[in-house]
Amino acid sequence: THTNRPNLIKMLTMAGADVNVANHKGCTPLVVASQFNYVAAAKVLIEAGANVDQQDFHGEPGLVDRMTCSHFAVCGGHEELLRLLVRGGANLRVTNSSGLSPLEFARELIERGQQGNKKALKACADVLEKALKAAADKEQAPIPKKQAPTTKQGGGKVAGTAAAFLTMSGASLGGLDPAGWKCSKY
Repeated sequence: THTNRPNLIKMLTMAGADVNVANHKGCTPLVVASQFNYVAAAKVLIEAGANVDQQDFHGEPGLVDRMTCSHFAVCGGHEELLRLLVRGGANLRVTNSSGLSPLEFARELIERGQQGNKKALKACADVLEKALKAAADKEQAPIPKKQAPTTKQGGGKVAGTAAAFLTMSGASLGGLDPAGWKCSKY
């Protein structure tokens, strides 16, 4: 299970957790937040410097790969999250492995009628169309980003990165040692 704990994420980033660390499938905490519509967590991650254009890479035949956070928000019909990603500076022209931008992906899902709520997908398509027009007019103002902290090898802060992923995966951090930011159990 995954969890939406913006206060814990904020604490971990302040302690030096890397918000852009990815697992073996290219999923960062922001990608996971986008998949599960964790708007509050996504906002904290974006403010901490998370890459809003990170792409996943499953490498499995038949799966659409190289999905960005915006693609995942569209797929779920998550309009509020999509607006946040747009304000966070998402590049809406990045394509997935099928060669579709988030807007083209939304249109395809609407056309197929196979993906959830058509009304939510249309709302996402509208958000993307307006954002692309605004970007063309240079009226889009992104959310200010802080520089993502770097981790120190061997300095104990690397465990903060692991703790961030464990938390996003629903792990209990009852064994977190705040003095050294080492997770002793999960």
